[in-house]
Amino acid sequence: MTKTVEEKAGSLAYDQLCHEMVLGIFGSEVYNLAKKISPLRHVGVRKSKLLVIPEGVVAKSAEALAEPEAVEA
Repeated sequence: MTKTVEEKAGSLAYDQLCHEMVLGIFGSEVYNLAKKISPLRHVGVRKSKLLVIPEGVVAKSAEALAEPEAVEA
């Protein structure tokens, strides 16, 4: 499981990784690999924690706050 998590975290962007965790795609991949070792019922992500802010995420957030979308009247 650790190997799969590290590979996914390294290959996907932060928002893509979060998207896969929420939708269950991530848990499904871990389940398919782990069921070969031990019988399982369900694999899912209960909790995640951001340890380091990915590059570009802060800049995108700051740009979104600085330039509000045009609102049509």
